Amino acid sequence: MRTYFTLVVCRAVNLSLEGGNCDGSCYAYVVLGLLAGPRFGDYQAGFRFGRLGYELVEQRGLKRFQVRTYFNFGSIVTPWTRHVRAGRDLVRRAFEAANQIGDLTFAAYCCTHLNTNLLAAGDPLDEVQGEAERGLAFAQKMRFAFCH
Repeated sequence: MRTYFTLVVCRAVNLSLEGGNCDGSCYAYVVLGLLAGPRFGDYQAGFRFGRLGYELVEQRGLKRFQVRTYFNFGSIVTPWTRHVRAGRDLVRRAFEAANQIGDLTFAAYCCTHLNTNLLAAGDPLDEVQGEAERGLAFAQKMRFAFCH
């Protein structure tokens, strides 16, 4: 299954490189970034592909997969090559964007990953607790049982 997923992602990236970028290209690049480190051992290339997906959203306004692009780049790809705090603002932006478009599932994911980020960065526990309580309240309000 992993091999098939990797092939699909690589094919999506190849189609984007050959035919031009579209909204789905942003997400394909960031997912290739997720794979490049652990699957191919090239975390720097993973970061560059992830950043490419992010920059397409930012500079070209390809926003259909904005939430997923910000979330994955900020919470997973960036911490492999930068300090864990470096991706935190993107996770917060992903949360805001998810709320704006009504993607409550990814909004809840952002809450859980933000808590993980705060803990991993060694932030003061009272700040982590406050963020965790806000995330829990959000998940309960949205009746999203997976995150609470």
